[in-house]
Amino acid sequence: SPGRADFTNVEISTSNLLFELGGTAPFPDQMPSNTDDYYDVLVAAGVTLNAATIKVELWNSFTPSIGDEFKVILGNINVVGTVTYDLPALGTDKAWDTTQFESNGVLRVKRKLEFLSNAPSSPALVGDSFSYVPVVTGNNIIMDQTTLPSWLTFAAVSGTMTLSGTPTG
Repeated sequence: SPGRADFTNVEISTSNLLFELGGTAPFPDQMPSNTDDYYDVLVAAGVTLNAATIKVELWNSFTPSIGDEFKVILGNINVVGTVTYDLPALGTDKAWDTTQFESNGVLRVKRKLEFLSNAPSSPALVGDSFSYVPVVTGNNIIMDQTTLPSWLTFAAVSGTMTLSGTPTG
């Protein structure tokens, strides 16, 4: 079950560091009457992650929502080697965001954007290149082409966005 561990300094070397998530509130300083609705917290002045694996388990049928944030480590984090992640599946529309974990001890749940890809369906053979910037706001996605070669068209019709064209040259 979720809990809180307080240390002066901690080093996790080539092993798993398990965090259980049972809710969106960090486990408090004082023992609550019901421990199921919180998430684990590791509190230490210094935490060294030396080739560690961060493992997350969902507790008591808890299902995180898009936008949920879990600050599971409170303290300075020092990373040695590569940190790997063993995270539970969240469904078709959600994904884990670990970009703030190694600096701030934060795991986030974000909207999964698998349908956006930087890889064209076929390679362009001419020297032109293109780029686009997807912007997600709630359920809306805005794609703004920042550079677009003459042979490539961008269309948005009835909620479907398409980049298409044949390289010329």
